[in-house]
Amino acid sequence: MDRPYLLALLSEICAANGQVPEALALVAEALGQVRGSRTYFYEAELYRLRGVLVLQAGGRAAEDEAEANFRQALGIAKRQKARALELRAAVSLCRLLHTRGMPQDGLGHSLRSTAGSKRAAQLPTSPKPENSSHARCIHLNRSATSNPRRVNRMFPPLLQR
Repeated sequence: MDRPYLLALLSEICAANGQVPEALALVAEALGQVRGSRTYFYEAELYRLRGVLVLQAGGRAAEDEAEANFRQALGIAKRQKARALELRAAVSLCRLLHTRGMPQDGLGHSLRSTAGSKRAAQLPTSPKPENSSHARCIHLNRSATSNPRRVNRMFPPLLQR
């Protein structure tokens, strides 16, 4: 296994135990190793994880930094064509924007295209208010997490709300 991946797992354990500053330091170390070794295997997830940890640290500036991390993770995952990581980053960003009461900037469409054509075909497409991008984000999030076995794989317990 790759060391940045293991550092990310260790940071999740630290955060679960309430050691958010140590978890952030581990993610920073993992990102440094990713940049130094030029193996970008887990880079998108590291940025998403850093966004989650910054949110746990708290504050309004933390929300802005977390949003920047989620958007960076989303961009990296799209460039790498890593659909699972792209979906995780998009869901994290949707959750943050929802808590802030902000529009999702077309993330519903992004989530629909990321989820695959079979899943996207089942999502509503009419322009009714209840079918806004926010509603599609929530619908996709709920349907993706309805199976308890898939919940643990898609959203580790630390990152669930």
